[in-house]
Amino acid sequence: MWHYVAWLVTDASPDVGDDGRVLINPKKHEQVLNLAQDLSHAVAGTPTPKHVGTALHVMKETRSKEIVTLLSRFGNCISYQDAQRCITTMAEAVDQKTEEDGVFVPTNLKAGRLTQFAFDNLDFHEYTKDGRTLHETTHIIIQYKDAEDVPASTVAVPLPKTRRASLGSPQPFHTKESHLSLNDRQRSRSLIGVDTEPQQPQSLAEPLDQLSILWHLTHLCPTVLLEGLAPSCTLPTWSAFQAILIPRCLPPTVISYGPFFPQSPTNPDVVEKSVEYCMEVAQKMDQEFTIITCDQAIYEVVLGLQKKKPQKYDKLVLRMGGFHIAQNFLGAMGHLMQATGIENIMVEANICLR
Repeated sequence: MWHYVAWLVTDASPDVGDDGRVLINPKKHEQVLNLAQDLSHAVAGTPTPKHVGTALHVMKETRSKEIVTLLSRFGNCISYQDAQRCITTMAEAVDQKTEEDGVFVPTNLKAGRLTQFAFDNLDFHEYTKDGRTLHETTHIIIQYKDAEDVPASTVAVPLPKTRRASLGSPQPFHTKESHLSLNDRQRSRSLIGVDTEPQQPQSLAEPLDQLSILWHLTHLCPTVLLEGLAPSCTLPTWSAFQAILIPRCLPPTVISYGPFFPQSPTNPDVVEKSVEYCMEVAQKMDQEFTIITCDQAIYEVVLGLQKKKPQKYDKLVLRMGGFHIAQNFLGAMGHLMQATGIENIMVEANICLR
């Protein structure tokens, strides 16, 4: 079907490539694939990836049954009821896979890749008239592909569609007692057990290579001298400079979402359950250490758990988010330089308001 449509709507030659397909440009390929799926759906009535994906995307973006029904009557997607059944089928398949593995692992993750985790609060409808809000916990899993990774095939076996359009009653969410007291959380913010002695580098060339030192030296020069050398040349930023040093294009990052916990992420019991989930997924990915990034409120709770149970969390690498690191750094700077005139300098430089 695809070859017939390609020869019908394009001026492609009868020859085929090494993959057995007609040689056409990517834009024409999308048009041919679109028409071929429409013909298959109209003749055989089989739902194609285009018709299933269009219905699911429109439902996600608009939440409108009328729009999905209208597109279905024009033959552009499956019906609203079939779309609901597809969603139920996918959810049941995930539940079955989770029962078999013992933990929910997104299907686009691959063992052996560097895997990092993050979890945070997810808020919806914070200012509603009835006063209700959604303040719960969501998980994000990030993987970094290798340049040698082979793209996965798009061919997949279709799931057997269920007759039901909705799931049954979900299982209640339970947590275990973390036994993390307020004193434990306060000790996690202290410097107890932290080596505060300054560490001298072995040499100045250790943290920076020669090209990085060159970048720093050029930024120390007056801009007038640089304009005289090359008027049309501007100094790159640090990120742009590193991009020049690494010309190869890195593969896109794989982003997945973990389970949704219907409780606040600042609850120590919920935090411990989230950390345990991340550690279980890291083991499934054949990774010895679990790397977790979170905001300051969750960071203090996880750090308290790590200090209270060091043997259980000895393979946990905890990181605070970049925003809160910068916030604490600026707060420390302001505290140390209080009453030195730094407030007036920042106001005059338009960094902050008076």
